[in-house]
Amino acid sequence: MVKKLQKVLPQTSAILQEATAQRSSDRINCAINDELTYAYWKQQKGGEDSTKIVAESDNVNSSAIMVKKGNDELIEKLNSAIDELLADGTVKEISEKYFGMDVSQP
Repeated sequence: MVKKLQKVLPQTSAILQEATAQRSSDRINCAINDELTYAYWKQQKGGEDSTKIVAESDNVNSSAIMVKKGNDELIEKLNSAIDELLADGTVKEISEKYFGMDVSQP
């Protein structure tokens, strides 16, 4: 099994951007987003001026990397890469740049 990461960096915030546009034009009343998508959008777009968080949840969702069953070599390489990125501070550096917070710690 590949080691669990508490949070994963999103590749895009397009869904949140669309929801924000829909909200701004009064086509929707609210949008539900995960913490990292919102943190990225807020860091990039100054979201606090145009949005309001009205509820938060303690529910934790996990993300996964799918690997073909039996591909132990790839799982080992993935685990090693994750460990290296966490140990050398790369995950922390990237997350602070894009999210304004450290996602390398649970």
